[in-house]
Parts: sequence; C-alpha cells; structure tokens
Amino acid sequence: MSGDPAKLLKNLDQLKTDVLAGLRKAKVLSEQDEILFMELSQIPFAYVIFDHNYERCRKLLFDFLADHNILTAGRWGGWGYGGMEDAMLDGKAAAEHFLANP
Repeated sequence: MSGDPAKLLKNLDQLKTDVLAGLRKAKVLSEQDEILFMELSQIPFAYVIFDHNYERCRKLLFDFLADHNILTAGRWGGWGYGGMEDAMLDGKAAAEHFLANP
C-alpha cells in the first residue's frame, strides 16, 4: 500500500490489514494474538514540549498516578520525547505489567 496518507485513509480496511501484517512480521504480534479493536486517530501534536518545570511536574504527576494504581505509558502518557517504536514498547511493557499484576 502507498505511503501517501491521503491514499491510506481512503481504504481503511486495507490499512488495518497492512498494519496487522506489519506488526506480525515485526513479531510485535503473533498469529494467535486476538485484536479486540482498532481505531484510527489523527493526532495534531506529536511531542512533549520541555521547559524548566518539566521534571518536577512529571514526577508529581507520575507519583499521583502511581498512588492511585494508574499506569501511564506511550508518547503522551510517558511525557517523554520518543518515537512511535518507543510508544509501542511502552504499551507492551504496560500490558505485561497488567498481566503480571491482575
């Protein structure tokens, strides 16, 4: 399938098929993994903006969430500067955490 976003969005079923095939090829998913839902989202802002209060605020937020048994991960949830592969690894680690700590 073409990498042109306009073309990708015109055939969402093919896009979903290609995404699943790519995740299986990269061994992020196995053939036995069950996909419960897929949703396409366009995110207008991709990266966290750092300022002088970043570390203090991030720690305060993460401590609060941890105190309430909330795990946050990913590009936005981790409040970090990382690529999509980092966000996927964060999601995988979060899933493994919940499987180990039901």
